[in-house]
Amino acid sequence: MIRRFNELNLHDCRLTAVALEPAGNDDRDVLRLSLDLVAGEQADQWRSAQLTFRGCAAARVHIDTFFKRACSDAISDSSCELAAETRDDVLLEHSSFRQQYQPIDSLVAFTIDLCPPSGSLVVVARDFDLEYLPTRV
Repeated sequence: MIRRFNELNLHDCRLTAVALEPAGNDDRDVLRLSLDLVAGEQADQWRSAQLTFRGCAAARVHIDTFFKRACSDAISDSSCELAAETRDDVLLEHSSFRQQYQPIDSLVAFTIDLCPPSGSLVVVARDFDLEYLPTRV
């Protein structure tokens, strides 16, 4: 999963929306990002997609909306690593209760950096899915 996320090329893609939603039956929230992915050689070819982080344990969202818009909503970089091996595990409350229901060793830290100085998102979650959405007419 880490390799699969790190192989995504989100550079120059656009972040268009962020939503935190209840997951339903497993008591863990999901964080959904709406994206416009670069779809071709032309700068004006986009494909809509939804990046969903499942089993969300924590999220740090820092977005300067003025600069996000000024930088065309662009993503500059993305990466992923085990939460236990990153400084981002400080987002999590370490406790025996968490270890029983959501062990930190089972979590991954996903980082998405927007074009500076627009901000960044760090999501600590169990897994992710990328779903391509139907082409808009």
